[in-house]
Amino acid sequence: MNQTSNTAVIGSKQKRIAPKTTTASLGPADTYVETDSTGGAFTVTMPLSYECPQGQTYRIKHITDGGDVTIAYKTGDNGPASQVITVAGGYVDLVPSPGQWAVTAAKLS
Repeated sequence: MNQTSNTAVIGSKQKRIAPKTTTASLGPADTYVETDSTGGAFTVTMPLSYECPQGQTYRIKHITDGGDVTIAYKTGDNGPASQVITVAGGYVDLVPSPGQWAVTAAKLS
């Protein structure tokens, strides 16, 4: 990830990343998401796990201090308790499997 230009290399493709700055629901293609809570705390909701490529790692990365970012799950998915990222540079890595999300790595505070 090149943070100065907000681009990420995903597979062999480079993709422009626009940080989420307010409450958002993610889609299956949102495998790497940066969050900027300069304007205050908000929630990012993961897509339904069965809509996502099984085994694909999804990373939510917090790039600023300003407020907490909560990772939530849609009704119908069994997931861990909501994750709350409280520090810049914090992240949560999640992997879907049918009907649930699993946290595979995290730096929350």
